[in-house]
Amino acid sequence: MKTTVKYLLPLVCIFMLASCEKETKPYKGDAQVAFALKTYSINVNSATNSVTIPVQLIAKAPQGAITANINVDTDSTCASAVTVPTSVTIDAGRFTTDLVISVNHENLNAGNANRLILNLSSSSVHVAGNYNVVTITLNKQ
Repeated sequence: MKTTVKYLLPLVCIFMLASCEKETKPYKGDAQVAFALKTYSINVNSATNSVTIPVQLIAKAPQGAITANINVDTDSTCASAVTVPTSVTIDAGRFTTDLVISVNHENLNAGNANRLILNLSSSSVHVAGNYNVVTITLNKQ
């Protein structure tokens, strides 16, 4: 009996600790705009004429529209093969919007890394410091 309790008690403790869930609290800070992810790898073929990258708002849905500026980084290796809008708008009451990037498949390099680096900025809201840059690798198929 002692041996059973000796081995069973640590297991019961482990299960009790594992079953505790961390309470998540809603974000109550200033509104922030951010790219949804830091990196994307997208296959692009001759039928692909655009790619979509989500831009999101971290906060309560705004009463008015929020505009974020998009800048192509100088370290991008495929800037001549894409057309990137200079800004995106998250409409009032919404949390996300799509950044639609036009792609010219013929101008992409086959076999080389076609890397597009975009920077996010805004004068109306804060930009999430760790999601203000996205790197998009376009893989020519």
